[in-house]
Amino acid sequence: MKIQLLYSSGCPSFQPALSLLQQVLDDENITDKVETILVESEASALEYRFLGSPSIRVDGQDIEMEARSATDFGMKCRIYDNDGVPGGVPAKDMIREAILQGGK
Repeated sequence: MKIQLLYSSGCPSFQPALSLLQQVLDDENITDKVETILVESEASALEYRFLGSPSIRVDGQDIEMEARSATDFGMKCRIYDNDGVPGGVPAKDMIREAILQGGK
């Protein structure tokens, strides 16, 4: 399984998102490594199809189903819809579901 966490420099949600992602992997006894990708420019944001920092992908698919068709790429903070509550870090259940589905 390919697991990526894309982020921009100085993002306050990067470390909490990485820690939460690692917790889910540990909880599910998944030993796949997380590839962290620093997105440093608008050009890179377009190249990576970056929806904001932090973004988690499993096998190339964003963990947030609703965001998979989004095209508003760029250098910005990511806001997740966590059951109606906006937050800079995705909910643990959102991460778990994406991991268990393998990005499908």
